[in-house]
Amino acid sequence: MEYYLKDKKVNLIINKKLSKKNLTLTIDDDMNIVINSNYFITNKYIYNFIDINKDKIIKMLDSKLKEKEYYFLGKKIEKVDNYDEFLKKNIKKYTELIIDDIVNNFTYSLPKFTIRYRKMKTRWGVCNNKLKVITLNTLLIKKDLKYLNYVIVHELSHFIYQNHSKDFWNVVEENCKDYKRIRKDLKNGNY
Repeated sequence: MEYYLKDKKVNLIINKKLSKKNLTLTIDDDMNIVINSNYFITNKYIYNFIDINKDKIIKMLDSKLKEKEYYFLGKKIEKVDNYDEFLKKNIKKYTELIIDDIVNNFTYSLPKFTIRYRKMKTRWGVCNNKLKVITLNTLLIKKDLKYLNYVIVHELSHFIYQNHSKDFWNVVEENCKDYKRIRKDLKNGNY
């Protein structure tokens, strides 16, 4: 069904099930707004819910649209075949270019470690201190190199402190002076 959201025409799909307890709203890959709700929730209630949350929904739509665009090093690029493989190949290449400089200038001595790459939904990087492995999200290469640099410094700092204490953040700051702004931009999606 077509629905207008602040002058934007969107498709609305409403699925009602007896087994569903809550009302959930998602955006599918075709940019449809999908509402899953209990069978007894009225359409009037659903439309009211959409109207109350229209700003959030528009933000969700914009975010989903941005996911579909192709970026490399912070710039929009033409469509690339096998984009995920392209990102993985290039994050390896660019990490190899900057890692020695980061490690050599790091203010603490670091253990020998390996770097792995994979696409992750909720994290930019992970440090496994026991195995001495850093895993970087391949999506980082979509952004400017300063974000990759920050995440590498952040994960290397976990070899010194395995938490997010004040001491940990001091190590991060010593090795990435602008980390607060970069971290904030990453969290807010401003890149």
